[in-house]
Amino acid sequence: MRRYQSYIQNALVILQTYTGDMPFAIYARQFFARDKKFGSKDRKQIAAICYSYFRMAHALQHLKSYESLIAAHFLCSNQPSPIVATLQPEWAPLAAATLHQKLQVINVPFNEQLIFPFLTEVHPSLDIDLFKQSFFRQPALFLRIRPGYEKKVTETLQQNNIAFSILNKTCVQLEPATNTADLFVLNKEVVIQDYNSQRVLDMLPQFLKNNTEQPIKVWDCCAASGGKSILAKDLLPGNVTLSVSDVRPSILQNLQQRFKQAGINNYQQFTANLLKPVQIPGAQKFDIIICDAPCSGSGTWGRTPEELCYFNPSAIDEFASLQKNIICNSWPHLKKNGLFVYITCAVFKKENQDAVEYIQQQPGAKLLYSSNLYGYTQSADSMFVSIFKQQH
Repeated sequence: MRRYQSYIQNALVILQTYTGDMPFAIYARQFFARDKKFGSKDRKQIAAICYSYFRMAHALQHLKSYESLIAAHFLCSNQPSPIVATLQPEWAPLAAATLHQKLQVINVPFNEQLIFPFLTEVHPSLDIDLFKQSFFRQPALFLRIRPGYEKKVTETLQQNNIAFSILNKTCVQLEPATNTADLFVLNKEVVIQDYNSQRVLDMLPQFLKNNTEQPIKVWDCCAASGGKSILAKDLLPGNVTLSVSDVRPSILQNLQQRFKQAGINNYQQFTANLLKPVQIPGAQKFDIIICDAPCSGSGTWGRTPEELCYFNPSAIDEFASLQKNIICNSWPHLKKNGLFVYITCAVFKKENQDAVEYIQQQPGAKLLYSSNLYGYTQSADSMFVSIFKQQH
């Protein structure tokens, strides 16, 4: 019993000192590095308790107490937990029970409606109940199989007795904690990429001209680590020439390493601050601009629930303004009949549907496709994607 009591007490210490100003995974790593008494199993259990609290913090009215942490861990577990069985044995038979049944036995205040307290900001198409339920569990791990490695990937998983599901010919779903780095050459054979993130360019090929003899010039204008660029390279037909930019030079250094692993060597890279007009090297224009815009990330908070806990809703307007600036300063670099792909991993209307309305105000913009890719039925992230054509 003392071990499990210690887990709760140490989780309380971490939560009382964590302020949300850095990813919790980094903070927890630093905390454990200062005290070597914690073994790997201890670290995993304590961190899991903290993550359960983040998922339920609003509904628990941000109550950081011994009882609230046990309750959060109980609510977020659908398998028998030794922590619950030891510290609250009367709850143990309800491990797989419904939320309603569990709420009948916990002894702390809990407001189910506040699991996600920003519902006034989402689009009506979002299923609120399913979305709230999605925060109780860590989303799955997804791999995108790169061209030519389909057979090898599935055979490797089978040989190592790893449970997996094939969602389509290039997407594999695994348990969240599956270690893939020892199984595959990452970025060369597979890319770790959420299911819906893999889907954001699916509609793009059908809007391209039939003539693919000429190179397709693609600019990933907010490239970050280059995941969408690698996806475009694999998905688009013919000869794709890539240009990638980001406002952060350090991020582009990471991209260089990732492209090297992916076997992408022929590309153009430059730093661009799209909050103001930019000069493109060679004054070139592009057939496709991928704008994977900086956003609240609210569609991915199942993976980083500390964001759910510490998010300030005033940031929604800040992101919406940022996105409009990026759109305004990247749109002029699109060729006539070119395609503009706007992507976020957010669920807020101001970042998605309102941005679509703004893009439609750009000269020559015609909306071709728009979709919310909600992930709560696939244990995946939620994304948003729209595709526009430049008619002028």
